[in-house]
Amino acid sequence: MNTNHELLEFLCSKIEAAIDKRMHQIEVSIQKRVTQIEEKVKASMSCPELRRVWIPRDEVKLFLEYGDTQLSVITKEYKLVTTEIGRRKFYSTSSLFNALNKK
Repeated sequence: MNTNHELLEFLCSKIEAAIDKRMHQIEVSIQKRVTQIEEKVKASMSCPELRRVWIPRDEVKLFLEYGDTQLSVITKEYKLVTTEIGRRKFYSTSSLFNALNKK
């Protein structure tokens, strides 16, 4: 009987250790994601004057709920003004307003 009890205690301690390890992994993963979100929020609040004039491509896609292909089509169709810095593409706010106000 004593050995069964010892075996049960041993297994419980192993399970607790595995749970603790997994919980730590989850905590680290959540913290990394929170840091990424904080960085995005901070970046979105930086240079408000510039951000009123140019909007990053990914934000335009999110706002319009369009994918790459559809955004490309409307960029050509409405002659949206864009600029690129490195691999990043930005859209002119005024050209987006004009396109949205067309009837």
